[in-house]
Amino acid sequence: MADRKVSALNELAATPAVGDELYIRDISEAAADESKRITVANLMAAGAGATKEFWVEPRDADGTTWIARGDFGTMLWNAPEDGYFVFMVPHDFTSLISALLVGVSEHDVAFQLTFASDYAAVGQAYTTHSESDTDTTTPVIDQIFGLDVSGVLSAIAAGDYVGIKVTRGAGGAFLYAYGIKIKYS
Repeated sequence: MADRKVSALNELAATPAVGDELYIRDISEAAADESKRITVANLMAAGAGATKEFWVEPRDADGTTWIARGDFGTMLWNAPEDGYFVFMVPHDFTSLISALLVGVSEHDVAFQLTFASDYAAVGQAYTTHSESDTDTTTPVIDQIFGLDVSGVLSAIAAGDYVGIKVTRGAGGAFLYAYGIKIKYS
C-alpha cells in the first residue's frame, strides 16, 4: 500500500467487523513513527466515552406564562410559581456530567429556586428516587445564566423517567426559563 493513496483503495461495502483495521496517524509521535493501525473495536471504544448532550424544554406550569424574550420563546416565572421538566434518561447514559437550568432575568435582584425531582425506571414507583435542593442566585440583567440542578439527579440511570419541579420563591425578578441542558457520558 505504500505506493497507493488511501483514496485509491477499494471501498468496504459492508459494516466493518470489530477486528478490521484502519490506518491512523498518531500525531503524538515523531513524524517517522506516526503511521499506525487501529482496530474498529478500539476506535469505537475511544468514542464510547464521548460527552453527549440533550435539551429539555419546560412544560406547562402552575401560574406561569409563555412569552417571548427577544427571539427566545420562554416560560416566564413570577413569584411564587412552579415550572416542570420531564424527560427520559437515554439508554447510552453512564454518568451525569452536568445539568443546568438555562434562562435569563430582566433584573439583577437575587431570587431563590427550589428544585425537586422524582425519577424511576419502568416497573418502579415513580417516587423511587425523590430529591430536593435550593439555590439562591443573583443574575446579571439580560445575560443567559445556567443554574446547577444536578443535585436532584444524583442517582439517575439509563432508562429512568425523570420529573423536575422548579419552584420560584417570593420576591426577586422575573425569571425566563429556556430549558435544562443535560450533559452526560
